[in-house]
Amino acid sequence: MRAHKEIRLQTLALVAAVTGVIGVLMFSLLTRGGSLVPRPSLLAGVLLVAMGGIVLWLARPVRRYLEGEAKGTLDPLRAARVVVLAQAAALTGAAAAGWYLSQIVVVATDLSLVANRGRLLPLSALVVAALALAGAGVVAQRWCRIDPPDAGEGDSTPAAHSAP
Repeated sequence: MRAHKEIRLQTLALVAAVTGVIGVLMFSLLTRGGSLVPRPSLLAGVLLVAMGGIVLWLARPVRRYLEGEAKGTLDPLRAARVVVLAQAAALTGAAAAGWYLSQIVVVATDLSLVANRGRLLPLSALVVAALALAGAGVVAQRWCRIDPPDAGEGDSTPAAHSAP
């Protein structure tokens, strides 16, 4: 079985950049036709932050187990699922940050419209919420990481990391 690799920050930055470029192109075309950038949703920000909290909450038992603080055992399939969820959260947060940042770029090009000025703060809050989700995914992913054993240590099997 192949080991999971961590999602790197460069990958998340690339996802945010690509999504941002696509968003700028799309919203620029939309506003050229006389429409406004859609009004930002408060619910979207709440959901992004809530998803980040859920990811951290689900990763905590894995972290406690790996640190030797858990009293019971941990199902390896559950741990693997948490890692995949953490990676998905990091990618989703990066994509959402790029998406909302692209809206800020387009809105900022025409601040003569009162509606656009009113969208800047909510869109900025959505960027922060999206970055919080990405950050929660990165943290949860690191919580689930098993560091490779040092060269001087004896057993390098995953069973060596389990509780007695």
